Amino acid sequence: MFLDESDSLCVPPGTEVVTGYPSKPEVKPIEEVSGEGEPIPSVNFETNEIQSDNGKLVDSGTADFLEVELEDGRTTVASPTHPFFVVGEDGRLVEKELRELSPGDEIADFKDDIGVSKCEICESWTAGRFCSMDCKDEGHSREMRGDGNPMYGTEWSDERRKKIVDKLSDGRFAGSNNPNYDGEFHGVNVWEMDEETVERVRETISEMRSGTSWEEWVVDADPDEVKADIGAATVEWWESLDDDERQAVIDKSVENCDYPVCDITGDNNPMRDPEVAQKVSEALKGHEPTGGENIRHSDELGHLVRSDWEYDVAKALQEAGIEYEYEPAFELSDSVYHPDFLLGETVIEVKGVAELWGQTEKVEEFLETYGDEYTYVVVGDGAMPHHEHYEKEEFEPAVVTDGGVQSVQTVAINSIEYSHRGRAYNISMEGTPNFMLANGVLTHNTDDAQSALRRTMEQFSDNTRFILSCNYSSKIIDPIQSRCAVFRFSPLSDEAVSGMVREIAAAEEIEVTDAGVDALVYAADGDMRRAINSLQAAATTGDVVDEEAVYAITATARPEEIESMVTDALAGDFARARSTLDTRAIRDVYKRQLDTLLTETGMAGGDVIDQLHRSVWEFDLNEREAVRLMERIGEADYRIAEGANEQVQLESLLAALTLDE
Repeated sequence: MFLDESDSLCVPPGTEVVTGYPSKPEVKPIEEVSGEGEPIPSVNFETNEIQSDNGKLVDSGTADFLEVELEDGRTTVASPTHPFFVVGEDGRLVEKELRELSPGDEIADFKDDIGVSKCEICESWTAGRFCSMDCKDEGHSREMRGDGNPMYGTEWSDERRKKIVDKLSDGRFAGSNNPNYDGEFHGVNVWEMDEETVERVRETISEMRSGTSWEEWVVDADPDEVKADIGAATVEWWESLDDDERQAVIDKSVENCDYPVCDITGDNNPMRDPEVAQKVSEALKGHEPTGGENIRHSDELGHLVRSDWEYDVAKALQEAGIEYEYEPAFELSDSVYHPDFLLGETVIEVKGVAELWGQTEKVEEFLETYGDEYTYVVVGDGAMPHHEHYEKEEFEPAVVTDGGVQSVQTVAINSIEYSHRGRAYNISMEGTPNFMLANGVLTHNTDDAQSALRRTMEQFSDNTRFILSCNYSSKIIDPIQSRCAVFRFSPLSDEAVSGMVREIAAAEEIEVTDAGVDALVYAADGDMRRAINSLQAAATTGDVVDEEAVYAITATARPEEIESMVTDALAGDFARARSTLDTRAIRDVYKRQLDTLLTETGMAGGDVIDQLHRSVWEFDLNEREAVRLMERIGEADYRIAEGANEQVQLESLLAALTLDE
């Protein structure tokens, strides 16, 4: 058994993936996914619908990567054997390795379903319009320009000025309370004033509200105890008022309202009457939502909604193509119960806080009367009686549907090119073996092969002997290593690699030059598997496998290029050393352009470092120069591994060699 300790199903660091719940997705680089596990959405293979799932980060070692460009310009980087998904004739998802795909093939695309898009400002992938508060601020600023500003083209009237002056002339800004008091501007907000003023305000508020210091009242306070105290104090205060005082409080709270105020809690709510609700729905058509008011008519949904949560659930159901009846009527003993949604034999009630709603008795009677006929699903407060319960962010249409395969959008592949070799990660999912990249492309997760192999070894150890072959024993988990006797083998000799390459080329009728064989041997560095893979890849680029084809397909620099670059740097000629990397001739060395090794050759910074390291003792350097070079290589390797800019670190390495005496 050849054990791939680097896990061939992997993507490079920096690859953005979708995490969180389907109703509230988030976007983050794959290396920031928790190794202990976190919510990550996946796609149900039975229905093709997005569902809640959990996954954890897996360090996959090192791998070669290919870059896939899609027809709409999106790009994805993954290892050659990393599976993506195509849609079969029956509409179901079928996994297919990247190396089996070709330009023109179409892969599954869930960009529109998962709700991710590019930030309107910086074009990073994000869930929502903006990826950060800075981008949100910039977007708002752009929207408020010109006629996008609601105040655009309006003028301040005397009546409006007088209203504001009257409101602010009640003494709140008298004397030292005025932010401009004593000729010194203290800020438009108390918390923006000087530290001494802020501290004084804090202590004053604390003394007034609690009779204690700010530290005791706020900083060291227990949130739950504070909530309980506030609630108890509010109840005590309200009960201490007589009827006239309570009425005065109510009148004060609604004195600026231009409409009558009455009790509409519970059964007093006229909107419980379907005819009234329909009339209000018709009256609200064409009116923009007020934002703060929950009850509104939604042209998009085609009916009334009473809360943002109701709107989100209804929108999710409609987007999933699920038909429902809004607020159906169920006869109870002495009233009528109107749950939010009816889907066949499933009833959905969306509630944030059941206790404040005051209708739990109706729900209990509904379950007693209709519980055998309908499945009662509560989205929100689990304190509500129910058959099934989901938190708001957990709810998805798939939990209330009866199956069936949903159609899947696809996107065509434009090109597939070699990218680089480097660090690799993947995600191990608990439920369905797939997860989504931030650009919407569905991809396969790792099957955590080593843990699975460990269990297999334990189960069949009495009648089976396992012989495992790998490159880096340090990447094999301890439970497997402890069950093995480890035999270490040195890299194969150049002669052995050369002989096998020639033998395979002859058997496959591949024309390979002597220089091409030497290049394959150099690129393989004693790794027969790499030599064979490189031969296979180079054979697809043309009729003859020569050194040009090998160095191009393996993203390997010529040994003489590496040696020339280092020798020039050690000789103090930084410009000439850097010109080895430059796309122009030496006469133009001071004109910075893209580096040949990093762009045209396709090498990653880590690849250049690896090649420098293996070639140090092959250069014509004295011992002191070799030690200096090894020290600088180690520094650059560490910084690149930590995420520093590759080009900057490589140029820094050359500069350091040039400056060292």
